[in-house]
Amino acid sequence: MPRLKSFFFFIMLFSGTIGTAQTKQQVQTIGTIEQQRIGKNIFTKGLGSGKNIIANMSDVNVPAKVMACVNCHNANGTGNPESGIFPSNITWFELTKPYGGKRKNGKTYPAYDERTLKRAITMGIDPGGNELNSAMPRYNMSLNDIDNLVAYLKTLGVKSVLPAGIPDTEIRIGVVLSARKNINPDYTETIKKTLNAFCDHVNKEGGIYGRQLVTELFFLNADGNNAGKLISFLNKKKCVALTGFGLGDQDSLSVYAGRVEIPAILTSNQQATPNGFNNPFVFYLYPSILAQGKSLVDFSEKLSHRQQKKAIIIYQNEPALKTIAQQVALHYTSVTGSTTAVLNVGKVNEEELTAVAITDNTPVFLIGSQINVNQLADELGKTGVHPFIFAIGNLSNCDLADLPEDYKARVYIAYTTWTTERSYAGLSLYQSLKDEYGLGNQFKSAQLDALAIMTTMEESFKRIGRDLTKEKILKTLEQFYDYGNGLTPHITYSVNQRVGSDHVYIIGYNEEHKDISLVNTMETNE
Repeated sequence: MPRLKSFFFFIMLFSGTIGTAQTKQQVQTIGTIEQQRIGKNIFTKGLGSGKNIIANMSDVNVPAKVMACVNCHNANGTGNPESGIFPSNITWFELTKPYGGKRKNGKTYPAYDERTLKRAITMGIDPGGNELNSAMPRYNMSLNDIDNLVAYLKTLGVKSVLPAGIPDTEIRIGVVLSARKNINPDYTETIKKTLNAFCDHVNKEGGIYGRQLVTELFFLNADGNNAGKLISFLNKKKCVALTGFGLGDQDSLSVYAGRVEIPAILTSNQQATPNGFNNPFVFYLYPSILAQGKSLVDFSEKLSHRQQKKAIIIYQNEPALKTIAQQVALHYTSVTGSTTAVLNVGKVNEEELTAVAITDNTPVFLIGSQINVNQLADELGKTGVHPFIFAIGNLSNCDLADLPEDYKARVYIAYTTWTTERSYAGLSLYQSLKDEYGLGNQFKSAQLDALAIMTTMEESFKRIGRDLTKEKILKTLEQFYDYGNGLTPHITYSVNQRVGSDHVYIIGYNEEHKDISLVNTMETNE
């Protein structure tokens, strides 16, 4: 039996003359974007939306995922001749040409339509009632999946229908912002102004190979109930890349990027970052929130001679933060062998904190998006204890210089970047945009992250040149090695590595010099 990969799907479905036109009716019935997405997965991977797809060839059943159609028919559907087999052209026009086709044995058949195409896939019979060659497998799949597959086949050879084309005059980047009521509107406005300033700066310099850089804004509800609208928005606007700010849950945005198959650069994930094989479309600047929490645990062990072993982990009542707090607790136990108390604090106050057994030597880990470290230190002070506090800087606000004297040497904050990683060129760009466009500095950290993402995207566009596609952006980002955007630690990506920097910077108060300084740099290996 020839190699399995040489026999998938329409190997000898028909042979005939290739046409040159596409009717408007065929374009209009191309199917929904979601159908096309699932159909493409069937075509390229042999994987459907539910029950496994089975291929039967010569009375032998095998999983369709080991016989991806793209291997024989290539991504365009025009066929890859191999081992004496000449797979047919299965573009939708070729299948539906009005004068049908003629088989090599002389038998003719009329044009395919949806019904006869589905029969050929499942029963191996062409529109003329002729049995297909025995090398053509018969497929067992659900009715939904066969509809999805046909929807995708209709896109093959149709250049103007799918929203993958990039305008000749613009490069559009989709930017997702939060529509949650608890988001400070000044934050959202600052991000918008920063992005517009960067694009205007690039465009004044001639754009990118003659194209203007444009951001397309979309506001996502906290519960994600307009996720479908987001996917339609990105396709309609022909966005070539994606990013998002102030969402609280970038994990969801990474899922949407995978569904619409658009390259995305985000700041960080909440949970452990999926590798490139699990979600090839998303790249991150920094380690995940969970990785930052684990790094604080690892760092705390360096101070173990000053602490007792039992720890307190404080989080706020959000499902994602609860999960992270529990995983940090497990990591603490695995590292120290000691148990932890995981405390849900809705509001930081003396009453709630008094109920927990905290001493001066207790390590307290803070996992909270609205908890202020200074306030926590003040409330703990009221209980008469001064424990060590370890907090994630991207989640919790903290002014180390303004801490009570008893706490200044007992608070450590984890950040994903530090001033030492910002170059003169990077800071000069920020300062010039700030001065020219009146950006202000109320949300400086978020502004710098936004500029870092946009600068990294710009670099990938420039490396590709005029022939820009989403696929090329993906491959180009995977080849970034030790790239410096001037605002973050140097970035390295690969086929499987999706976190640009694996460093977490632990910041503390330097008693000798009376200032804030870098205490340690941890590697997450995420």
